[in-house]
Order: sequence, then structure tokens, then C-alpha cells
Amino acid sequence: MAMKIASIVGARPNYVKLAAVYEAFSKVFDHVVVDTGQHYDYEMNRVFYDQLEIPEPHYFLGVGSGSHGYQVGEVIKRAEEVLVREMPKETNRRVIDHISTLLFAPTKTALSNLRNEDAPSKAYLVGDIHVYILKKLLPIAEERSGILERLYLRSHDYVLITLHRAENVDNTSRLFRLLQLIDKISQHYKVVFPIHPRTRKNISQAGLDHFLSKNENLVLSQPLGYVDFINY
Repeated sequence: MAMKIASIVGARPNYVKLAAVYEAFSKVFDHVVVDTGQHYDYEMNRVFYDQLEIPEPHYFLGVGSGSHGYQVGEVIKRAEEVLVREMPKETNRRVIDHISTLLFAPTKTALSNLRNEDAPSKAYLVGDIHVYILKKLLPIAEERSGILERLYLRSHDYVLITLHRAENVDNTSRLFRLLQLIDKISQHYKVVFPIHPRTRKNISQAGLDHFLSKNENLVLSQPLGYVDFINY
């Protein structure tokens, strides 16, 4: 019987990493995919399965939005229910024992950090799977993505902005300063801003919508899938 392994994904970079390892994992292991469901609209979730050609997850936890503490707590609670169902307690104990045996670092810096922290496990430099999937999908993006045409852009003739981390968008003062900076950049360059739902909501609640309006050099869009994002 093949060893069972669970991939738990939820944040958008997780889907990219899953795409890089899915095929290999599924050939060797009994591979169970668990989607936390913290992103629930098409642009934030479904588009990654479609564009990266990842099969449907075995479990969709439906965590939804909320504070950082709420989401973490719900992911732990709901993922535990899945793991108990899929992996008996003895298997869980063995998995936990082995989690600390091998550490796979994507970069030399990450490997150095592990050693500086005196991690007791054996650590190996294995390379960054983000780079692997980027190289694999660049030709596909050039062929399939029509994002430049949809947004009326010329290749390499714009600045791309992303703004969604809680420490930046949940702090009104910091969000104001960042929007001021984006406004200044847009005075010299065309700025493409795929705006995260959390960011848009916080901008509106803070009364900062004027930064997004009446600016011909600011191109707003829905959040983009990976294939569109790398087609620059």
C-alpha cells in the first residue's frame, strides 16, 4: 500500500506549488488534496485549478473570509477532521515523527536560515518549485493568455502593482501612504492594479476611493490567474 500524503492548499501561491508537485506526488503516494476554501470566488480560487490543470480537490473545507486568527483556527479544526478520517492516529504519529526528519529548502538562503536556527532535522537544498512551474508555464501563458489585449496594454510598457497583505491594507494610515505612492508612480507610468477584494473593501471603508477614480494611467482589474499574471 502506498504511503498517504495530504497537500493542504488555500493561499494563491499554494496552488502554484501544488501544480508543480501534483503529478509526481500522485504517482508515488496516495495523494489527498485539501482546499481550505479561504478564497471562494472564481478569480481567487477556481481559476487556478482551471489554468494550472489541477484536478478537483478531494476535500473543500469552506473556511471563507475572516480575521487571520479565525481563518487559522478554522483551517486547523476542519483539516484535523479530514486527517483523522484519512490517516489513523498511528499513521498521524508516524507522519509527525517524520516531518522533523527531512527539511527541503528552496534556496541557499533558506538552507542557511535552517542551519542558523539549529534545526535538528537533515536539511537539503532542492531548488524552488516556483521557478520550475514558471518555466513550464511561460510558453503556455504566451499562447493562451489574452490579458494584454483585454486590458489594452503593450508588453513591458506598464508597472504592475499588487497590494493585499493584511499588514498593509488593514492599517488605514499605511494603506493611505501606499495609495499615495501608487498615485505618484502613475504620473509617470501606466499602472496595472489587479485589486484584491480585501483591498477594495478596505479602500472603500476608509473613504479612499478617489485614489482609484479619474486616473487614466491606473488600470484596475479583477484578481488575475497565474497564467495571465506571468504573461507580461
